[in-house]
Amino acid sequence: MQKKFLSPLQLLFVCLFAFCCIGLEGCKKTDDVQIACTLTSVKANAAVINSTLNPAKQGVAVQLSVFLNDSLVNKINRTHNGNTNFDIPGLKANTDYKVEIKIINDPNLVAEPCATTFKTLESNTPLITTSPIANITPAGADLGGNVTFEGLSPVLESGVCWATTVNPNIANPRIALGTGVGSFSTTLTTLNPSTIYHVRAYASTASAYFYGADLQFTTLAVIPTAPTVVTTVPSAITQTGVSTGGNVTVAGTTAVTSRGICWGVTVNPDITGTKTTNGTGTGIYTVNLPSLSPATTYHIRAYATNSIGTSYGADEVFTTLPIVAPSVTTADITIFTQTTATAGGNVTSNGGASVSALGVCYGTNPSPDLTGPFTNDGSGTGNYTSPLTGLNPGTLYYVRAYATNTVGTSYGAEKTFTTAP
Repeated sequence: MQKKFLSPLQLLFVCLFAFCCIGLEGCKKTDDVQIACTLTSVKANAAVINSTLNPAKQGVAVQLSVFLNDSLVNKINRTHNGNTNFDIPGLKANTDYKVEIKIINDPNLVAEPCATTFKTLESNTPLITTSPIANITPAGADLGGNVTFEGLSPVLESGVCWATTVNPNIANPRIALGTGVGSFSTTLTTLNPSTIYHVRAYASTASAYFYGADLQFTTLAVIPTAPTVVTTVPSAITQTGVSTGGNVTVAGTTAVTSRGICWGVTVNPDITGTKTTNGTGTGIYTVNLPSLSPATTYHIRAYATNSIGTSYGADEVFTTLPIVAPSVTTADITIFTQTTATAGGNVTSNGGASVSALGVCYGTNPSPDLTGPFTNDGSGTGNYTSPLTGLNPGTLYYVRAYATNTVGTSYGAEKTFTTAP
C-alpha cells in the first residue's frame, strides 16, 4: 500500500492548532461578561461608583482605576459579587475624574472594561433645592425641598422657611421636616389671602445653614361665601306637628350666627315669614314644629345665616294628617251582681282633636249607642272605669265603650255579660 504524507500547508495548520490549544489550556472556551458602572453619589472629596456584572458572576477579582487628566491617581481592587459599590475617597473639589473597572487575574473571563466620568462638587457644603410651590389657596400652599448631597458634614435638619420679603431665612417662620439626604414637603394653612410670599428650602449642619433658591408665590383672594345647609326630611307627621331640622355642613367665609327652619303653605318659605331659631355654628339640629293645621300641605326649608348672607336647604313638602274620630277599646266586664256591673274602656288616640266625652253605652239589645243608656266618665285619652247601676237580675246586657271629639263618636268592640239571677 502506498503511504500518504501531509502537504507542507496541511502540516503548518496542524502545528498551529496544536500550539494554540497548548497555549490556551486545551482550547477551553472563555465566558463573555458585561461590566457596567454607574455614578451613585458624589461629594466635594469623594464619590461612590456602582458596578454590575451580567451574568452576575460570584467572586470575580476586579480593579477600579481613577484617572485625573489621563494620569492614574488611585487603584482599588475588590472581589465582585455581581453588584458592588466602590467608595472612592481623597478626591479634589470641582474636579473632573474618569474611572475604569476591569476584571483581573482571570484569563477565563472575557470582558470589556467599563468607564464613566464625573465631576466633584465645588465645595464641601450640602446641595439643596427648593421644590416648586403647588396647590395655592387663600390660606396656604404646598412647600418643600430636596437635599441631594450632604457634603462633608451630615445634614442635621432640613425644612422650609418663608416670609413676605425676599430670601427668607431661619429667623423667619420655618418648619423642620427632615434630616440627611432626601425630599421633604408640608402644607401651610395659616397664610394671609392675596399676599406675596417668598419661600426657601434650608439645610443645617453642625456649623452652618444652607438654602435653596428663593421662590415667590401669591395666595389666592378670599371669595365671600354664605353657609351651606341641608334640610332634614320631615318625619313623625301628625295632625298638628312634624319633626324636621337641618345640617349646616359649611360655615362659609364667616361664622354662622343664626340657623333654623322656615315654613309656610307656599313654596320656598324664607326668613321673612314664619321661622324658628335654633342656635349658631355648623352641624345638625332638630326642630319639632307644633301648632300646625290638620290636613294641610306645608313647605319647609332649613336656613343658615352668616355676615355674608343667608342660605337655604331644599324645599321639603309634607301634609299633616286629617282629624278623625277617636280610637277607643272596650274593657272586659270584671264585676257584676244582680243590679250592678263594672265596665270601662281605653281611648288610645284622640284622632287629632280633644276628646270631649267618653264612657260606655249599654243595653239589652246588641250594638248599644248614645241613643240608649250610657255613662259619661270624663274626657281626654287613656283608661277609664264606668260603674253600671240599676240593672235587672238575670239579664243579658250588651256594652260598648265610646269616645267623642269634634269629628264624631267612635265605639269599641261589643262586650256582653249576664247579671246574677
